[in-house]
Amino acid sequence: RSVLGASRAACVRAMESGEQATSSRTLASPGGGVEGEIALEQPPAKRARVEEVEEAEASAAQEAAAAEAASEAKAFEGVRKNRVACLGRLVRLAQRIERVWDTEDGVLRLALLEVFRDCLLSLRGHKDKDCAALAGLGEKMK
Repeated sequence: RSVLGASRAACVRAMESGEQATSSRTLASPGGGVEGEIALEQPPAKRARVEEVEEAEASAAQEAAAAEAASEAKAFEGVRKNRVACLGRLVRLAQRIERVWDTEDGVLRLALLEVFRDCLLSLRGHKDKDCAALAGLGEKMK
């Protein structure tokens, strides 16, 4: 099968799948052979649908991250006054942030970091001096 035959077959497959095919060929190459190049582009309507789906997925990810961050903040408020439970919750939250650091697109990580900072800042004036000292770390986080 020649390169030109392969180019035609690729164009037919592209057209059957609804994509536009553009073909450019260089017939006289320095090596003496025939080269073919095909670039496939999506039609504008399909591109718009793909962009809508991507935006919807991003919006859903932001909503899910906000809901998870709110649940973490609520859980911390329930244990804030108990020193041991408070420190345990902070450690678990830090470990969770570490787990999602490289796996997510960053939306969940940033939401959890914001909650972590707010939790640390809420420890100002805590009756336990160790917990109150952690509030200084929250001030250093931006």
